[in-house]
Amino acid sequence: MTGQDAAGARATLKARGLRARVSEVSSPGIAPGTVVQQAPAPPAQAQPGATVALSVAAAPQWRTVTTLAGRDDGSSVAFRIRGQRWRVRYSMAYDGSCTLLLVCFGPSVQAQTVPGGERVDAWSLDKGDGRVRTIESGPGVYQLTITGGDDHARWTMDVQDFS
Repeated sequence: MTGQDAAGARATLKARGLRARVSEVSSPGIAPGTVVQQAPAPPAQAQPGATVALSVAAAPQWRTVTTLAGRDDGSSVAFRIRGQRWRVRYSMAYDGSCTLLLVCFGPSVQAQTVPGGERVDAWSLDKGDGRVRTIESGPGVYQLTITGGDDHARWTMDVQDFS
Protein backbone atom coordinates (compact mmCIF):
# COMPACT_ATOMS: atom_id res chain seq x y z
CA MET A 1 0.00 0.00 0.00
CA THR A 2 2.86 2.41 0.76
CA GLY A 3 3.41 4.70 -2.22
CA GLN A 4 -0.11 4.21 -3.62
CA ASP A 5 -2.76 6.89 -3.64
CA ALA A 6 -5.26 6.57 -0.78
CA ALA A 7 -8.23 5.73 -3.01
CA GLY A 8 -6.33 2.89 -4.70
CA ALA A 9 -5.14 1.52 -1.36
CA ARG A 10 -8.68 1.58 0.05
CA ALA A 11 -9.99 -0.27 -3.02
CA THR A 12 -7.26 -2.92 -2.70
CA LEU A 13 -8.04 -3.44 0.99
CA LYS A 14 -11.78 -3.66 0.32
CA ALA A 15 -11.17 -6.30 -2.39
CA ARG A 16 -9.24 -8.33 0.24
CA GLY A 17 -12.11 -8.08 2.74
CA LEU A 18 -10.33 -5.50 4.91
CA ARG A 19 -11.35 -2.08 6.16
CA ALA A 20 -9.22 1.06 6.03
CA ARG A 21 -8.76 3.72 8.72
CA VAL A 22 -7.14 6.74 7.08
CA SER A 23 -5.37 9.52 8.93
CA GLU A 24 -3.57 12.46 7.34
CA VAL A 25 0.00 13.22 8.40
CA SER A 26 2.42 15.98 7.52
CA SER A 27 4.81 14.57 4.91
CA PRO A 28 6.93 17.27 3.25
CA GLY A 29 8.12 16.32 -0.22
CA ILE A 30 5.46 13.62 -0.73
CA ALA A 31 2.44 14.20 -2.97
CA PRO A 32 -0.75 14.77 -0.95
CA GLY A 33 -2.99 11.69 -0.87
CA THR A 34 -0.08 9.21 -1.03
CA VAL A 35 0.06 6.39 1.55
CA VAL A 36 3.26 6.88 3.58
CA GLN A 37 2.75 4.16 6.20
CA GLN A 38 0.44 1.24 6.99
CA ALA A 39 -0.20 -1.03 9.95
CA PRO A 40 -0.12 -3.93 9.96
CA ALA A 41 2.53 -4.16 7.27
CA PRO A 42 2.03 -6.12 5.10
CA PRO A 43 -1.80 -6.11 5.23
CA ALA A 44 -1.79 -9.74 4.04
CA GLN A 45 -1.18 -10.62 7.71
CA ALA A 46 -4.54 -9.12 8.69
CA GLN A 47 -7.59 -11.32 9.16
CA PRO A 48 -10.66 -10.68 6.92
CA GLY A 49 -12.78 -7.89 8.40
CA ALA A 50 -9.77 -6.36 10.21
CA THR A 51 -8.90 -2.71 9.93
CA VAL A 52 -5.64 -1.55 8.36
CA ALA A 53 -4.40 1.89 9.43
CA LEU A 54 -3.20 4.03 6.52
CA SER A 55 -1.20 7.21 7.10
CA VAL A 56 -1.70 9.49 4.10
CA ALA A 57 0.32 12.58 3.17
CA ALA A 58 -1.67 15.72 3.92
CA ALA A 59 -1.65 18.81 1.73
CA PRO A 60 0.96 21.26 3.06
CA GLN A 61 -0.35 23.96 5.39
CA TRP A 62 1.00 26.39 7.95
CA ARG A 63 1.37 24.67 11.35
CA THR A 64 2.42 26.50 14.51
CA VAL A 65 5.49 24.87 16.07
CA THR A 66 6.18 27.34 18.91
CA THR A 67 4.91 30.60 20.36
CA LEU A 68 6.83 33.15 22.41
CA ALA A 69 6.36 36.61 23.89
CA GLY A 70 8.54 39.07 25.73
CA ARG A 71 9.86 42.56 26.25
CA ASP A 72 13.07 43.75 24.63
CA ASP A 73 15.48 40.74 24.67
CA GLY A 74 14.45 37.08 24.47
CA SER A 75 14.87 33.80 22.67
CA SER A 76 12.79 30.85 21.58
CA VAL A 77 13.26 27.23 22.44
CA ALA A 78 14.87 25.23 19.65
CA PHE A 79 12.22 24.14 17.15
CA ARG A 80 12.17 21.64 14.26
CA ILE A 81 11.12 22.68 10.76
CA ARG A 82 10.07 19.86 8.43
CA GLY A 83 9.19 21.82 5.28
CA GLN A 84 11.25 23.90 2.90
CA ARG A 85 9.98 27.18 4.33
CA TRP A 86 8.69 28.60 7.59
CA ARG A 87 7.46 31.93 8.84
CA VAL A 88 7.34 34.08 11.92
CA ARG A 89 4.04 35.89 12.49
CA TYR A 90 4.52 38.66 15.02
CA SER A 91 3.15 41.77 16.69
CA MET A 92 5.29 44.48 18.27
CA ALA A 93 4.49 47.66 20.21
CA TYR A 94 6.68 50.23 21.92
CA ASP A 95 6.39 50.85 25.66
CA GLY A 96 6.08 54.60 26.27
CA SER A 97 7.75 57.19 24.08
CA CYS A 98 10.79 56.69 21.88
CA THR A 99 14.25 58.10 22.44
CA LEU A 100 13.95 60.26 19.33
CA LEU A 101 10.73 62.12 18.70
CA LEU A 102 10.03 60.75 15.21
CA VAL A 103 12.09 57.55 15.04
CA CYS A 104 12.03 54.50 17.31
CA PHE A 105 14.75 51.85 17.51
CA GLY A 106 13.16 48.56 18.47
CA PRO A 107 14.14 44.89 18.72
CA SER A 108 15.76 42.84 16.00
CA VAL A 109 15.58 39.10 15.40
CA GLN A 110 18.19 36.59 14.32
CA ALA A 111 17.25 33.07 13.18
CA GLN A 112 20.03 30.52 13.49
CA THR A 113 20.61 26.79 13.21
CA VAL A 114 20.89 24.58 16.31
CA PRO A 115 23.53 23.38 16.95
CA GLY A 116 26.10 25.50 15.20
CA GLY A 117 24.46 28.90 15.37
CA GLU A 118 24.68 29.56 11.62
CA ARG A 119 22.59 32.62 10.80
CA VAL A 120 19.82 31.92 8.29
CA ASP A 121 18.03 35.30 8.52
CA ALA A 122 17.92 38.53 10.50
CA TRP A 123 15.47 41.45 10.56
CA SER A 124 14.17 44.35 12.64
CA LEU A 125 10.71 44.03 14.14
CA ASP A 126 8.21 46.47 12.67
CA LYS A 127 5.60 48.09 14.90
CA GLY A 128 2.10 46.69 14.44
CA ASP A 129 0.00 43.54 14.41
CA GLY A 130 -0.03 40.64 11.96
CA ARG A 131 3.49 41.13 10.59
CA VAL A 132 5.03 38.16 8.76
CA ARG A 133 8.61 37.14 7.91
CA THR A 134 9.02 34.05 5.68
CA ILE A 135 12.27 32.07 5.70
CA GLU A 136 13.25 29.48 3.07
CA SER A 137 16.00 27.53 4.80
CA GLY A 138 14.69 23.96 4.49
CA PRO A 139 14.27 21.30 7.17
CA GLY A 140 16.31 21.56 10.35
CA VAL A 141 16.39 22.73 13.95
CA TYR A 142 16.40 26.49 14.52
CA GLN A 143 16.17 29.09 17.27
CA LEU A 144 15.23 32.78 17.32
CA THR A 145 17.18 35.34 19.34
CA ILE A 146 15.57 38.73 19.94
CA THR A 147 17.81 41.67 20.82
CA GLY A 148 16.18 44.78 22.28
CA GLY A 149 16.78 48.13 20.64
CA ASP A 150 17.27 51.59 22.16
CA ASP A 151 13.54 51.88 22.85
CA HIS A 152 11.61 49.42 25.03
CA ALA A 153 9.14 47.21 23.21
CA ARG A 154 6.95 44.16 23.79
CA TRP A 155 6.36 41.47 21.18
CA THR A 156 4.62 38.15 20.52
CA MET A 157 5.60 35.58 17.88
CA ASP A 158 4.25 32.39 16.35
CA VAL A 159 6.72 30.24 14.40
CA GLN A 160 4.92 28.27 11.69
CA ASP A 161 6.17 25.43 9.49
CA PHE A 162 4.78 24.94 5.97
CA SER A 163 4.54 21.18 5.86
